[in-house]
Amino acid sequence: MQDKTWIDSEELDQLFDDGDKDILQYFDTDHVEHPGQQTRSGDADTSPREEYSE
Repeated sequence: MQDKTWIDSEELDQLFDDGDKDILQYFDTDHVEHPGQQTRSGDADTSPREEYSE
């Protein structure tokens, strides 16, 4: 893993606006989180069910 370079938000905004340089190197892509995509735990009944008959 390479060392990350840190810059302030104004410098990042300027680099983005200029469009001359790849700004992805300034983001921590090793610890990305996706809101709403957290693992949830729960119980599941996996026992066989009897057929429903009328």
